[in-house]
Amino acid sequence: MNSVSVIVIGLNVERTLENCLKSIQVALANAQQLISTSEIIYVDSNSTDQSCRIAEAAGAAIVRITDGFTSPALGRNLGLGRAKHDVIFFVDGDMEIHPEWLLKALPELQSSAGVIGERHELVYSNSGKLRYEVEQFEKLKEKGPVKRLGGFLLVNKSALQNLEYDYTLIDEEEADLYAKLRGSMTIHALPIPAYKHHNYNYRLVDRVMRFIHPFINIGYVLSLFKSIKGGYFGHYAKLQTKYLVVLLASCLFYGGLMFGSVICVLLAFVLCFWNTGLSFLSNIANVVSAPYKIITAIIYSFWSKDYTVAE
Repeated sequence: MNSVSVIVIGLNVERTLENCLKSIQVALANAQQLISTSEIIYVDSNSTDQSCRIAEAAGAAIVRITDGFTSPALGRNLGLGRAKHDVIFFVDGDMEIHPEWLLKALPELQSSAGVIGERHELVYSNSGKLRYEVEQFEKLKEKGPVKRLGGFLLVNKSALQNLEYDYTLIDEEEADLYAKLRGSMTIHALPIPAYKHHNYNYRLVDRVMRFIHPFINIGYVLSLFKSIKGGYFGHYAKLQTKYLVVLLASCLFYGGLMFGSVICVLLAFVLCFWNTGLSFLSNIANVVSAPYKIITAIIYSFWSKDYTVAE
C-alpha cells in the first residue's frame, strides 16, 4: 500500500484551482485500493485572489508565502518539507488530473523512481475562450526515460535523496533537479493520459515578455552556472542540449556580426533549424536574447531571496 502526499502550487489560480483539487480527490478515490493514506497540501505564492479560500474549502492543508521572494521551486520545497508520506505527487494549480492516473501510475513506482504521463494541453484566450487543444502534447508511444520534466511528477520520496529544487530558479528548476539526480535514478514517461493543462498564459504578449523581461527565461543560464560549479554539467548537457545549442548559435551570430563573418551568421541560422528542441522562432528569439539573459542572470544571482511563510 502507498501513502501519498499531493503537493499543489499556485499563484492567483482561482480560475483553475477548484477543478484541480476536485480532480485530485477523484484520482485518489479511484486508486483507494492502492493507497493507505493521503494528504493534499496547497502552497500559495502570495496570491491576491481567492486561491487560498478555494483550497481551504476543498480541505487542503495550506502553506502560504506571505512576503518576499516566491518561485514554483520554493513552493514545491515548502510542500515537500510539510509532506508526511512516502510517495510525492507534484501538481501545478492549473492542471486537471486524469481520473485513472494514480490507479495506473502507482504500480509503476515499484520499478521506477518516478513517473510522468501524457499531457493534454488546452490554450485559452484572454476572455477564457478555448483557442485550441493538443490531446497528446508529449506524443509518448512507449515507456522510457523522460526527455523533459515539468511541474507534474509522481515520485518515491526516498528517490529524491533529501535533495530539493533550487528555489532561486524561477524556471527550469525541474530539469536542474533531475540533472542532479540523473546519475542515480531514472524518471520514466508513461504513454497513458495523466493530466490536462489549462494554459491561460500563452498570449503573444506573454511569449514576448519571456525574452524582454530581464528575470524571466534565465533559469537555463543560472542552472548552467550551477551545474558547472556543482559538478553535474554532464547530466545538465544531456537534458538541456537545446539551450547549449542556443548559446553556441548566439556566439556564432554575434561573433559573425562583430567580425563581419557571413559564414558564422549562416551557421547560427543552420543551428536554429537543426535545434528541434525548440521551434525555429523560439530558437531565433533565444539566440538574439542570450547575451542579455546572461547579464541579467548574473545580476539576479545577487538579489535578496528572503521570504516569509505562514501555515
